[in-house]
Amino acid sequence: MSDEINCPYCHIVIDPINIMGDSDWDEQEFDWYDDVECPNCNKRFKIRQFDVEITRSFEIEKYE
Repeated sequence: MSDEINCPYCHIVIDPINIMGDSDWDEQEFDWYDDVECPNCNKRFKIRQFDVEITRSFEIEKYE
């Protein structure tokens, strides 16, 4: 887990606003957001958020 979003393929840092737009991250806690496309390499991955009230952390997985 990390406090920033990195593409699991090309490893660039992605701003959360580029993933969910202006959606409320607090409402998405613990749910997988599974239609994420890296703006750099255009590969897809899924992401979910943890610990909203303490420190924002993300878990990222490659599609198998």
